[in-house]
Amino acid sequence: MSRVHAKLTLGGLVSNGRTGDGYLPGLHLSAVYRIRVAGRPGHKWANRVEGMVIVVRDRGVHRTVTELTGTVADQAVLQGLLDQLYARGCVLLDVDLLISGS
Repeated sequence: MSRVHAKLTLGGLVSNGRTGDGYLPGLHLSAVYRIRVAGRPGHKWANRVEGMVIVVRDRGVHRTVTELTGTVADQAVLQGLLDQLYARGCVLLDVDLLISGS
């Protein structure tokens, strides 16, 4: 089993050798994410993701995709957001890290 060595770089990013460019966000650093889920979480739920841009794309019958894009304070907040989406029955399609260490 190989060991992964991590180090902190000047930009506050962690290099661990597992990504194509060698960088991952730090555990306690903010970052901008785009989260895509199938369906619509609902209007009342939008208040829980203050500061995120919500775009709903209708792609035909039973093919609605909701995108949430914005800054997330740290990995714990990201996990909480994903847990809330799961609790609402949203199917997670993907999570994209857009800007790290902001």
